[in-house]
Amino acid sequence: MHNVVFDTNVFVSALITPRGKSASLFLHADKYLLVISRDVVKELIGVLTYPHLAGKYAVTPAMVQDMLLKLKEHGTFITPKETLSLVSDAMDNHLLALAKEGHADYLVTGDRELLGLKRIGTADIIAPATFANVLER
Repeated sequence: MHNVVFDTNVFVSALITPRGKSASLFLHADKYLLVISRDVVKELIGVLTYPHLAGKYAVTPAMVQDMLLKLKEHGTFITPKETLSLVSDAMDNHLLALAKEGHADYLVTGDRELLGLKRIGTADIIAPATFANVLER
């Protein structure tokens, strides 16, 4: 079983594109353990409740609530102690610390700056499509 950190953009993409690669990752949730933090959940709630996003993609409060319940049920919550400054975005640095301290095998993201790092600790930093291929093996 893989330990995995998902960037917020993976969750958002899964909700707004239910037939896309990010959404397909949740069909294989029995093949990985999601490592998550309260800060990731806070950011996810903030992004999913943006009026622009909710209006444009028909993201309903029920959809947000369902995703949050699944995270609580299937995620392992940790609070990284280390503060990293490897990239320009504070939340992306938090994800890197989460992957490192959560002994993740993968950090899955669509963020080009994070993808450019390629690795943090034990985690390969990969795109959702690449992780979908890993799960299909």
